[in-house]
Amino acid sequence: KKKGISDSVILIPQEADQRFLKPEYLWNTIEKSEKRKDAQLAREFNIALPVEMTDEQKKALAIDFCNENFVKNGMIADIAFHKLDSDNPHFHVMLTTRKLTPDGSGFGQKVREWNSKEQLQEWRKSWADTANEHLQAAGIDARIDHRSLKDQKAELDAIPSPTVEQQAQAISLDRPPTIHRGHSGNRERLERFDALQEVKASQEAKALNHIEINTLKPSPPAPASSPTASLPDAKQGGKKAGSAAATVSGSNINLADETTDKNLHLTEAQREELEDAENKEAAAKKKAYLSGGAGVPEISETNKIQSNTDFKNKLRKVKTAINKEDEEEENNYKINRPKLK
Repeated sequence: KKKGISDSVILIPQEADQRFLKPEYLWNTIEKSEKRKDAQLAREFNIALPVEMTDEQKKALAIDFCNENFVKNGMIADIAFHKLDSDNPHFHVMLTTRKLTPDGSGFGQKVREWNSKEQLQEWRKSWADTANEHLQAAGIDARIDHRSLKDQKAELDAIPSPTVEQQAQAISLDRPPTIHRGHSGNRERLERFDALQEVKASQEAKALNHIEINTLKPSPPAPASSPTASLPDAKQGGKKAGSAAATVSGSNINLADETTDKNLHLTEAQREELEDAENKEAAAKKKAYLSGGAGVPEISETNKIQSNTDFKNKLRKVKTAINKEDEEEENNYKINRPKLK
């Protein structure tokens, strides 16, 4: 087993050759049926599973969904379950792009309709319906909504006289889409989960949503003897990205298309690097303020970092500001350093 894979299964139509149940034979046959080197061999979906379910319930849900939506339409589905016992259970499914030949031993023409946006939306809705049926059958209160957060919020905002609960729900939907992290039944894992959630919330607040330092308040120039200087503005904006992730109370479905949400999820290394740079800049500004050389920054608005370019530009500006401060302080020291007798 590969690392992180909990289980795997291949689903085939009734008329398909039984040899396709072996992954090596399946994908070798698929590759031989393509003539172009850059041909699309498969369609892949990465779908999150409800954390409230048991491992067997998660598998049953995925298999039911794939059978009803893919296998019945003539596709072969190669499913790999990942981290079923974690707080981010999900499965990858690789789907064939061509129809089976009449005898079921090979592949014929490609079905272009399977790549349409209309078909994608049907699959998204079917995922929500199938998951909700399984959640209800398992006695779990959580439900899935395949629509984007924007569409869900618009529906609640359109209610003439919303209740307090509906207003609160509408406000909660005004956020970037995320994968729901569930609680484990194991006490140690539960405590570790809570601790990680606190760290994650702090990091996301700094690195994703609220890391924007705006224009400094006007302040008198620093005294000539002061080794401090006002830092330049470090300000970064970002376009608001649309969301195509099916937001779920217990899971997300990320079926690839042009409108897939582009909100950036920084890596741990990027977060640490950006946080370290922010801390250095904040310390420099505090030092300048206490010595009377610069004003306290006024944070009047917040923007989001939504792309790798935004992140790099932001980090570059922060580092430039810090380097300039260090250079000015060093030059000032050279000018005002005491002379040795």
